[in-house]
Amino acid sequence: MGRIDFIELNEEEMEVYIKDDFGIYIVFDCVLQDMKTLECELSKIASHYLNKTEVLLDPTSLKSSDRPFPLKDRLQIIEDLLKKETEFQFNKVKLVQVYMECYEHISNPLDQQRIMQVITD
Repeated sequence: MGRIDFIELNEEEMEVYIKDDFGIYIVFDCVLQDMKTLECELSKIASHYLNKTEVLLDPTSLKSSDRPFPLKDRLQIIEDLLKKETEFQFNKVKLVQVYMECYEHISNPLDQQRIMQVITD
């Protein structure tokens, strides 16, 4: 007998929950590693573009500081990146659910295989 998991979506908070066939909320162990990898990748992307485009303020023009300081708020940039990534991943889950609904209503094995390939891609 196979395992049956259910996906619940909270549209207001853009959160995805997984329940097993007993109704217990679960978290897969690979999710934590995927999140760490994603945070690292987003941090590298933000750092690359910040270093490439950022101009430091000249301390002589401000007179109040002895050294240059960055113009961009790094925490705001990381927050914006994480927010956009959250929206992207949430919309991907909604799209996969639509494809899974199509898959469940297809009786032709060849068409099922095609839909599964689209979902995997």
